[in-house]
Amino acid sequence: MRNRLPALIAVIAAIVAVAAALWLALSPGDTESDPAPAAPSPVAEPAPALSDGERDALRDLAVRFETRTREWGVDPAAATADALAQSDTDTLLKAVRTPDALDADLSDVSSIAPDADAGPHAPSEACTADPAGAACSMWPDMLSWWRAHHWTMGARLDGEPDVTVNADGTVDVTGRVRVVLWTSGLDATRIRTRDGTSWWAYTPVTGLIDYHDTLTVTDGLVSKRVRHSPTIWLADPLLSAWDDDPAAGTMSWAERSQPSIPIRGDAPDDPDGLSPDPDHLMVANAPGTDGPLWETVPDVDTRYGSDAPQQDPSWSPEDDAATLRDREAAFG
Repeated sequence: MRNRLPALIAVIAAIVAVAAALWLALSPGDTESDPAPAAPSPVAEPAPALSDGERDALRDLAVRFETRTREWGVDPAAATADALAQSDTDTLLKAVRTPDALDADLSDVSSIAPDADAGPHAPSEACTADPAGAACSMWPDMLSWWRAHHWTMGARLDGEPDVTVNADGTVDVTGRVRVVLWTSGLDATRIRTRDGTSWWAYTPVTGLIDYHDTLTVTDGLVSKRVRHSPTIWLADPLLSAWDDDPAAGTMSWAERSQPSIPIRGDAPDDPDGLSPDPDHLMVANAPGTDGPLWETVPDVDTRYGSDAPQQDPSWSPEDDAATLRDREAAFG
């Protein structure tokens, strides 16, 4: 019996070990191989629907933003009005001159900070080339720089834009801007009627520029704008860089128009205030004196000038010879 006792003890120990192993295997323990079940993912709460009042406020802000950022300078409708016909040169120049100031403060509609090189008050090309030069002191910003190259510039929204308020609160805005550009009378058609009155053809260029923006609004102000269509700074003066000569792209403007408006007096080749850089372009005036506005100019059918014989049809060789000595004496 003594000889069997150790063997019996060994058998009992083995049974206990196997039982313990089985118990551990079958027990629900917190181990790496038996992780706890994952918590369910939280379900995002849907954004509350915008009220009619909130949608109206977003639409109103979008229209005010586009108006404030795009309208500036001379009104294209005023710059091409029939009422300008037969004005004198000085009156016209005052009526269509680009203002020398432009309010670039958008704090009432937007929190967007324009880039340093954007807007009318960015440093001019003269200052970029030579900050201490005389040209920089005369034309310190881009507004003064381009005013020295073109007499008339400006833009107005062409009707009310289309505004869509999206479910996420962003706003899509599409529309068109009417722009106007005129350089000077340097190449304008000149005529003189039988009574000796001088006339010239004022021919500003107008056209339409499309825009499509998506606006993000934060705390009642436009905080972000995404542009979906190309534009020019003439139609986006406060948030775009004034880096391109506006005369370079006028032929591509939609519904481009260049009316011919008769103006009394001498054509302004180089009006006071213009000092164009010869490396920049000018808007070419339309040739001739066509159009209904010219039909009301007195004796226009007897004109002579740049587009007709230079000699006055009423000129008489005999009368000229008879008065030659008197006219020479008058000049001393």
